[in-house]
Amino acid sequence: MCASYIRRGSVPVDVVPAQQPLCQDPSLPWHTLSSLYPSSSSQAFTVGRERQGISAGMEMGPGAARPCDPLPITTPKTAKQCNAINTDTDKNKEKTYNLERGKIPPMIELGLADGSLIDELMELTAQSLTQLEIQERFNIIKEIGRGKYGKVLLVTHRFRGTPMALKVMPKASTKLQGFLREYCISLHLSCHPCIVGLFGIAFQSNEHYCFAQELVIGRDLFAVIQPKVGIPESSVKRCVLQIASALEFIHSHGLVHRDVKPENILLLDNHCCQVKLADFGLAQKRGTLIRFITGTLPYMAPELCTVALMEGQKEVTAPPLSVEPSLDTWAFGVVIFCILTGYFPWERCMDSDDFYQEFADWCRMKERPNTEEDIPPLWKRFTPEAMEMFGKLLALDVGKRCTVGEVSTYVEKDWLKKVHRIEQQQTAERSSASGNNPGHCEMEIQPNT
Repeated sequence: MCASYIRRGSVPVDVVPAQQPLCQDPSLPWHTLSSLYPSSSSQAFTVGRERQGISAGMEMGPGAARPCDPLPITTPKTAKQCNAINTDTDKNKEKTYNLERGKIPPMIELGLADGSLIDELMELTAQSLTQLEIQERFNIIKEIGRGKYGKVLLVTHRFRGTPMALKVMPKASTKLQGFLREYCISLHLSCHPCIVGLFGIAFQSNEHYCFAQELVIGRDLFAVIQPKVGIPESSVKRCVLQIASALEFIHSHGLVHRDVKPENILLLDNHCCQVKLADFGLAQKRGTLIRFITGTLPYMAPELCTVALMEGQKEVTAPPLSVEPSLDTWAFGVVIFCILTGYFPWERCMDSDDFYQEFADWCRMKERPNTEEDIPPLWKRFTPEAMEMFGKLLALDVGKRCTVGEVSTYVEKDWLKKVHRIEQQQTAERSSASGNNPGHCEMEIQPNT
């Protein structure tokens, strides 16, 4: 039995009960909400450092809602700055909301903590989803990412020249509901400085659904993890604090990311000083029920693995699982282990996985021993304080699992024992000297052979 070191894996596809059908009440144009929920703060690192206000530049039929010109990207409008929103038909005039004098539409005041605003955003976006081909409004520079979801293109806006990352999802494999959910959740959360920002541009072509994100120059966190070594503890702590802040923000809005992993953490510099959480393709409102998922990843919590449909299985016997922030907490704990060590702690959280079983047995002990011989082998490198932190983040009992924010109380403590910290530093220095590590924590990943 040998430990599995860090390598990229595929993202399982999950199946959830259908959402309620979209409402067709066009009482408030979607672009107004995109101006109320702008992209991330000016701290974001983007090409040229400055993003201009940008109109989507999309021609729409009579009566359709049009994007503001220019659409504010970095600075949100105050209520007093917004003009009155007018609808085009007498039927809808009575539903017109006046944003002047600080009067915010009632839907904005709905309970954000339960994710209720997302449904409203999805309804409004669906009504205003413009039809156009990518080349009509964007110059395609190159492809910068690809996955099961589709691809990400580096583009510039034809009229403004603004560079951006355009996420393109094939209609053949993407449901409109899923596209709307990812876009609206991303837009709603993009004001946080540690979450990738959006431009408030979404449209459909004949074959694709598309939306525009800020262009982040840099690599993902996975690309800098040195297998069997990890990255320096100081860099890990900088990343951890920022991702914890992003996750706390997400959870405070009644949402769960559900895909926290190094591949979805983007680096804005070569020293892991500023990072951003990306990819809300699997994000859901808290309380959404998952009937089953296909396959597993090391970051998935044990309760999520109980509804995993493994190869050869036709159905799962476990009841549907409610999506809760504790799923992100578990994944966050696994990510910390991975980037500190360069290993996965296990392949999957199931009894059939010996590495997981060893950790689970240690967790179940009434008095968790911190003596060297009693701690599972892969965890011996950690200090007692770090093991206490992992014990809370990776608690088997969901009710006892801590929130992601609790990690901040451990940042001032050492996480790796001195001998392992020195060993990690020496390995990193050797890698740097050999030319494999051009940056302080910029270490290439090696394939698992």
